[in-house]
Amino acid sequence: MKKSTVTYLVTVFWLLVIIVISFVTLKQEKQRNPFPIEYDFRQKGMDSTRLSVPVPDGVYEVQILLGNRKQAGMTTVRAESRRLFLENEYTAEGEFKGYRFCVHKRTPQINENERVRLKKREYGKLNWNDCLDLEFSGANPQVARVIIRPAKADVPVVFLCGNSTVVDQDNEPWG
Repeated sequence: MKKSTVTYLVTVFWLLVIIVISFVTLKQEKQRNPFPIEYDFRQKGMDSTRLSVPVPDGVYEVQILLGNRKQAGMTTVRAESRRLFLENEYTAEGEFKGYRFCVHKRTPQINENERVRLKKREYGKLNWNDCLDLEFSGANPQVARVIIRPAKADVPVVFLCGNSTVVDQDNEPWG
């Protein structure tokens, strides 16, 4: 075998090794950091009016694309326990509209030693589970795509203090 052929084969071998190592490393990184999480409903449509995604506590940016190529829609979007983000958004047949908002997802666990004391009526509520929950409703909800990623660190979080009127209510209208 010529020296140039051997050099070529060795070079190809090492390039393949580098590609395999890079692929394995990227796969491991994706397992450690699964963001962004994407759901694309444009081909097969939604099979549920609720999307629950297990994520750690924090603030998440949610991008939603509403619309459908074949039919008009009227969509309302809520997160966690009925926090209203979009109400009765109309999309015509073939029209798509994009929206972006932030959701603060939390569990009762504050740190290793402390947790929020829940009342009996609060057990099983969506705002205390281990998932970021999105609810799609309306006359004919049309959700084409959802992307979830951690929000930027500089997104402000506003904490409201007050009596029972300043909480996530399960029923509406409330007040």
